[in-house]
Amino acid sequence: MLYTDQAVNCGLSGAGVGVTSGGMVDVVRVRRWVQIITLAASCYNMGTIWMTQVGWRLFAYVGRDDFPAYHRAWWFGRRGIQPVVFPAGILATLGSFAQLRWGAPRTPAWQVRLGVGLLVTAWASTAAWWGRLQGQLEEVRREDGTLHPLYRRLLATHWLRVALFTAAALLQVAMAAVDTRELLPPDGEALTTTAVAETTPIAGRA
Repeated sequence: MLYTDQAVNCGLSGAGVGVTSGGMVDVVRVRRWVQIITLAASCYNMGTIWMTQVGWRLFAYVGRDDFPAYHRAWWFGRRGIQPVVFPAGILATLGSFAQLRWGAPRTPAWQVRLGVGLLVTAWASTAAWWGRLQGQLEEVRREDGTLHPLYRRLLATHWLRVALFTAAALLQVAMAAVDTRELLPPDGEALTTTAVAETTPIAGRA
C-alpha cells in the first residue's frame, strides 16, 4: 500500500484511531507506537549497559579460582546476562530503523540517522571487540595478584560502548519530547477530534 502526501483526518477520541476512510493505515498511530517502543527499549538498553560496566568492575573482587565458573554463569546460557541484554537491544535497534520510515513529522532526519548510526556502531564494535575479548577472558587476577592485561584493556575501552548506547537513549528521549510537545493543545485549549497525519517518509525529508 502506497502512502501519499495528502493529509488525512484521524479520529483521536476514544481508545485510538484505526484505519482512515480511504483504507490507509493510520500513520499517526504507527508513529506513536514506534516512538514509544523504541524509547522504552533504548532506555532499558542504557540501563543494562551501565549494569554491565559496574558488573565488569566487580570481576576484580571474584576469587581467582572461582572466576571461570562465575564468568561462564554470568555470560553464557539462559541464566546469564545475554537474555537480559540482547532482546531489548535488538528491539531498540529495529525501532531506530523503523523511525527512518515512521519517525515523528518534526524530527529532523539527521537525528534519526544519527540514532541508527550510534546503535550500528555499538553493536558492530561489540561483536568485533568487547564481546570477542570478553569471551576470551579466563582470569582477572594473575598469580601475582595483578590484574590481567586483557581485563584492564576491556575496562579502559568499555566507556566508549557505554557512551554509544547512552547517547542513543538520550537521543530517543529528545525526539520523544519534541513529539510530545506537538500533542499538547495551545493555550490550554482542548484537543480536537481530528488531527492531520503527515505521511511523507522521514527518509525523504531534508
